[in-house]
Formats: sequence, structure tokens, C-alpha cells
Amino acid sequence: MFERSRKGEHALLIQPHAGGAVAEDVLEEFADLARSAGASVAATLTARIDRPNPATLIGSGKLEEVKAAADATGADLILVNHPLSPGQNAIWNGRWSGAWSTVPA
Repeated sequence: MFERSRKGEHALLIQPHAGGAVAEDVLEEFADLARSAGASVAATLTARIDRPNPATLIGSGKLEEVKAAADATGADLILVNHPLSPGQNAIWNGRWSGAWSTVPA
């Protein structure tokens, strides 16, 4: 019988935003989307991006914070609620050995 892998089901959610507070309904909808895809939500981080970092979208300091939060919560999946460029994808791949994905705009 086929047994489904448990890897990739404990997710850290990253919600980039452009200044101000993030609407609570946006965070709830993102978490609901993750759960409907079979993930449990380990934690949610917001990342203010007034000017998106061309290399990482959220900046290298925030990217380190994401890695630390993933390690602290045991997350094995990172979901980013924003598309990344091919170059940003390459940098994220180099910094994070677990699974991760973006949510298209």
C-alpha cells in the first residue's frame, strides 16, 4: 500500500507586504490555502518590502530570519505569498535545503 510522506507538511508562511499592517484576512486566507493543500502551519512571518530586493525579494537579513524561524519551528516547507524571479529562486535554493514554494500573484 502507498504511504504518503510526512516531509513538506509543516510550513512556515512568508507574507511580503508593502508597508503598513498586513490585513488579518490576508494572513488567514494564506494559512487556509496552506492547510487545504495538506500542510500544518508552523508559523507566519511578514516581510515589509517597500522596495523589493532584486536578489532575495525580502532582503538578506529577513531571509536569515526566515531560516532561523524554520529551524526553530521544525518547518520543512516554506511558502512565500509572492512570485520570485529566476535569480531570486536560485538564491533561495542556495540558502534553504528544505522544500519551498511561491504563491503566484
